Amino acid sequence: MRCDLRNFGEKCDLRNFGKRCEVRNFGGMCDLRNFGGMCDLRNFGGMCDLRNFGMRCDLRNYGGMCDLRNFGEKCDLRNFGERCDLRNLGGRCDLRNFGGMCDLRNFGMRCDLRNFGERCVT
Repeated sequence: MRCDLRNFGEKCDLRNFGKRCEVRNFGGMCDLRNFGGMCDLRNFGGMCDLRNFGMRCDLRNYGGMCDLRNFGEKCDLRNFGERCDLRNLGGRCDLRNFGGMCDLRNFGMRCDLRNFGERCVT
């Protein structure tokens, strides 16, 4: 909470990061610029409760140039990124099955979604 998480996990393999976990309010009121930059994020948050993930955050370039296959698969993603700057989220990414089989109520509600998923495989 209220942290600077710039470049968290940069150039890392984050497969199954947070699998089967409850991570409510992960990154609440944080600077998450380049979170997961140049990483393999397969199954990030698989089978998790991700309520309010990244709420009120600067998420510019979140997951930029990443493999985001199955991001949040089988998760509760209510209010993911609520009131956030999500510019370029997933830019130049493989977004196959992003949020597959999830509760995506209010995904990106009241957000700046400019270029969301730009130049991606969907």
